[in-house]
Amino acid sequence: MSATTEPETFDDDVRRRLYEYVERNGAVRPEVLRNEVRVAEDRPGSKPPRSALPTKRVRLPAAQFREHVDALIEAGHLDEHDGKLRVAWEAETTELDTADGPVTIRPAHQEDMEGITDVIGRVTAAGTHIRAETVGEAIDRESALLRHDDRRRTFFVATEREDAGETDTADTDETDQDGGGEDDGSKDDDDEQVVGWVHVDALDVEKLSHTAELTVGVVAKRRRQGIGRALLEHALDWAASVGYHKIYQALPATNDEAVAFLESAGWEREAVHAEHYLVDEEYVDEVLMATWFD
Repeated sequence: MSATTEPETFDDDVRRRLYEYVERNGAVRPEVLRNEVRVAEDRPGSKPPRSALPTKRVRLPAAQFREHVDALIEAGHLDEHDGKLRVAWEAETTELDTADGPVTIRPAHQEDMEGITDVIGRVTAAGTHIRAETVGEAIDRESALLRHDDRRRTFFVATEREDAGETDTADTDETDQDGGGEDDGSKDDDDEQVVGWVHVDALDVEKLSHTAELTVGVVAKRRRQGIGRALLEHALDWAASVGYHKIYQALPATNDEAVAFLESAGWEREAVHAEHYLVDEEYVDEVLMATWFD
């Protein structure tokens, strides 16, 4: 089964264009959307323009624009949050109680892009999570974090309130994936801090459409509190729902904690690629971890 969905279809061309602009650009303020998506000027009693003359394009009247936006929201195509419109995603949000306060596990929003790249940078700073470095570089180049009609990939994030996570976590027992780096999260526009992420992605190749690669990480101060496990479970639930059969993750063999974390979640060591990485002028093996759905 292919892990992609058909593009959204619309009976109204203006609504289709509004939706596609939001999808291309991520979170968009309504006034920007109204200014960018214009329609041909309709002047009662005017003659049709000559074919050689350009048609004047104008903004939708405010009331008509709002009617289109409200219809897209009601139909489940868009949602509106903090004064911005974005593509709506249907996925579960979980509140996780931890020793350092509550953490929310939810689908990533466009506003999380900077927080995700910051956290990936911190987690990968020690050179023990090399594949995740490429994820951070890729989303740095993207204008939109996710696209609704591309179900090959997804992001979930773990977030905490700005004043959470100040107590010591050294005595907790559960192990989350470790990648080194700094001990703070990344703040977003809603006074939430991104403290972890999970990303699932696949090549756009038919013969590999049943497999996808996963990366997951949590900032150091929030590890061993069940956050990594909760992120992993959300990602695997999503992957199963869109038809993937196998999920894998490639890690440097030096990242013992990450390998142990995945093994504790039931993943298997599928292969070892000898001397696959060159880290600090030393060759490092790559361990390929995998899990399968029935």
